[in-house]
Amino acid sequence: GHSEYGKLFSTQIAVADRILLNKMDLMTTEQMESLSRKVEELNPDAEIHRTENCLIDLNHVLGINTVSTNNDRVKELLENSSTKGSSHFHLDKSPIQSILLTRPGEIDPSLLEQNLGLLIWENEDPNVEFLRYKGIFKVPNSQKIHTLQGVKSVFEIVESEVEWDDKNLTTGDVNKIFLVGIGISEK
Repeated sequence: GHSEYGKLFSTQIAVADRILLNKMDLMTTEQMESLSRKVEELNPDAEIHRTENCLIDLNHVLGINTVSTNNDRVKELLENSSTKGSSHFHLDKSPIQSILLTRPGEIDPSLLEQNLGLLIWENEDPNVEFLRYKGIFKVPNSQKIHTLQGVKSVFEIVESEVEWDDKNLTTGDVNKIFLVGIGISEK
């Protein structure tokens, strides 16, 4: 039915790294702004491109290394995660929510993997679905920033090439994990 399409579209937007809003030439300015706001609420970290006739420079959508742990990608995660908060957005009776969890100190990557695995794989609530995860965190005995990336039931935790510096460590909560899903809460 109609709500199944709403859930499908909401999920695609929620897990996307890049979003193309096409046929913008057929919309009024108010319609474009309204659509852009809804998409940004659903996925505040995605790069949004407005297009007409599907025309876009392919460099914006191909070879973008969204799961890379190179310096630029980790710096982007640091910058974006420090400004985003929890948000809730409902589209077509499919509540897509995003939650930013922060914590000072250090996180044991084994415990994070175990707890995230329990949360995702052992979830028995049919009204809860985890769609996307990303984060940065500090681990004991390492100066390297560790990252979390995942979609649906697959995620990975990796050590990046980037080291924590004084600026990163003095911005408050060092560890930031961003979750996107349906029916999720901060419990």
